[in-house]
Amino acid sequence: MVALAENVDAMKKAMNALNNTPVVASSAPTETLTGKPIPISNSLSPDVDAMNIIMEKFNNAAEIVAEEVLEIPTKQGVRMGLYEITVDKVPFGKKNKNYYNIVDIYTGKTLYKNLALFESAMAITNNLLNENDKKKQQLIAEIDERYANALMEAGQQKTRIRKTTDKSAKYIYEAKYSEQLHKARTAKGEIKQLI
Repeated sequence: MVALAENVDAMKKAMNALNNTPVVASSAPTETLTGKPIPISNSLSPDVDAMNIIMEKFNNAAEIVAEEVLEIPTKQGVRMGLYEITVDKVPFGKKNKNYYNIVDIYTGKTLYKNLALFESAMAITNNLLNENDKKKQQLIAEIDERYANALMEAGQQKTRIRKTTDKSAKYIYEAKYSEQLHKARTAKGEIKQLI
């Protein structure tokens, strides 16, 4: 069995958190790395106290790793590790279309803006957290742009279909509409394969 790079990284972070010593006041630790107080043991045994410290470190490490992997809903979207995917609602025909932005939560910098598919935002965010392969992120963004362009063109063709009275023109618009929908579906499929 081969360990995935993301699993190895998660284990390294857990081990680092376990190996870090908590903040020490005088001779006994009083708080964990996250600032939570360590429960004071009523035990007179140093072995029990040592085990309490080990268990607290383990719990702390598990919280750190879990925070980086979980998707946490926020007011603007969803937070994944060090990044937040925010949503912008933009009028699109008679409905609203969601566009997604990826924001670094520590710097506040928007890394990717106006992604048309949530799948694109998820794929790029997963890549940022695990591989940080800039070429793959750029490829996902480019495919997402192809999707958005095909979707916009399909919308324009649909409007032309409704407005025209010329049957031959209507057939041409319907063919173009179908072609653009096919392009959009193909682009979405390519992005799903990159997740």
